[in-house]
Amino acid sequence: MARRKNACQGKRAHSTREYAEQHRARLAAAGAAADRLRAYECGFCGRWHVGHRSYSARRPTTTTKATRR
Repeated sequence: MARRKNACQGKRAHSTREYAEQHRARLAAAGAAADRLRAYECGFCGRWHVGHRSYSARRPTTTTKATRR
């Protein structure tokens, strides 16, 4: 994860995972795509944020010829 000075700018920071999960639930109740949101501990500020899962976590895995052998 890249550490940037403004990595947390514009994001709501929560002191605990529980508070972040409550925020995620409120966003989901308001119509946000709950299956794509997650609470995560920020590597920059050490607090908890709510955001979308990374692209690599959403991307379906595919089977290649090499793995089928």
